[in-house]
Amino acid sequence: MAQRKVTDATLKGKRFAPQEQTYLKQFEPGLYLRVSPSGGKSFVTLYTFDGRQRWHTIGRFPAMSLATARRKLEEIQRQVADGKDPQQVKLEEKAQRIKAPTVQEFAEVYLKKWAEPKKKSAREDRRILEKDVMPKWGKRKLAAITRPEIITLLDEVATRGPIIANRTLAVVRKMFNFAVKRGVLELSPCQNIEAPGKEVRKDRVLSVEEIKALWATDFTDITRRALLMILATAQRPGEVTAMRWEEISGDWWTIPAEKAKNGNMHRVFLNDTAKSLLGPVRKRGFVFPSRVEGQAINPNALARALRQKKERIRNNPELKSGLNFDFTPHDLRRTTATHMASLGTSRRTIVKLLNHAEHDVTSIYDRYACDREKQIALEGWGRKLNQIIHPQQTDNILPINMQRL
Repeated sequence: MAQRKVTDATLKGKRFAPQEQTYLKQFEPGLYLRVSPSGGKSFVTLYTFDGRQRWHTIGRFPAMSLATARRKLEEIQRQVADGKDPQQVKLEEKAQRIKAPTVQEFAEVYLKKWAEPKKKSAREDRRILEKDVMPKWGKRKLAAITRPEIITLLDEVATRGPIIANRTLAVVRKMFNFAVKRGVLELSPCQNIEAPGKEVRKDRVLSVEEIKALWATDFTDITRRALLMILATAQRPGEVTAMRWEEISGDWWTIPAEKAKNGNMHRVFLNDTAKSLLGPVRKRGFVFPSRVEGQAINPNALARALRQKKERIRNNPELKSGLNFDFTPHDLRRTTATHMASLGTSRRTIVKLLNHAEHDVTSIYDRYACDREKQIALEGWGRKLNQIIHPQQTDNILPINMQRL
């Protein structure tokens, strides 16, 4: 009586049901099914190479169909006939896959191994890669990407804005340089590619009249308070939006090292104006929460709010009221630093307030946090802001260098 033909359905049935111990069952010449007590099933074969018999796993069932397993078995038998060890071939193919990943595979390596541990802007790197790089190159081998293709991609991105294309080039270049460092590539195809857009030094500073107009602008409550907090404290947009109640003690806000751009813990004095922007006091959580539970408002939301205001004014010129919104959230930080300097705050104090990295030899030994000077400067700036917002109130604003220290 002829033996029943084995099919995928047969392999799932009682004939190959799991038992107390792992067992092998040959159901056609050279092809076995290994069944574990947990029910896991794999196709395996037995071959002889250099006088030794060896078991070789072909693939797991049902992820690999029976038809595919039969084709793989034929490949293995040809390798043995050609004097090749199938196990060694499998190891070499695996090593080649690791050495020659796709763009999408290596982008994840770059993000996990380099960007996320070392860059505050790792989320922006991921956004750029997912928006412009993965749709075009994701499934292609990293080593196959050429310089002309990168230039073509940048030209396309530049139609949305040359500076956006510059940022895209920076991320792509860093990813390919990382591939060179890890031995995945010999050379980066980004070599000698110039930035598509000319970077202009940013010097936008809001005037007193513009600050007053901004203060009166109608935003959503959280967006408004976050934007004005940047102006009141001179801190980075990403650090302000991530502010937590647990970081505030009395008049001081302590930015943890892991949140600070330069990796240094930073103390910020909260003047009365800044404290008025905190909103309802809570014991924990984000001071500027987003609509998503447990998350802070994204710094990009602040920039988007300003762009939307700018677009509305462009479409409706009659809405203009002393402010055209041609600035970014980061420009508010520069505005504060500039006005502080006009009040007499020393450059060294402003550097400390901004928490800029200092690279001179002296700074390595200078652990003095300059808290007193920072407090005096921010108190003076708070009074100046109050005078701008409420000009009818009498408030003596002395230059910082004339106040009693």
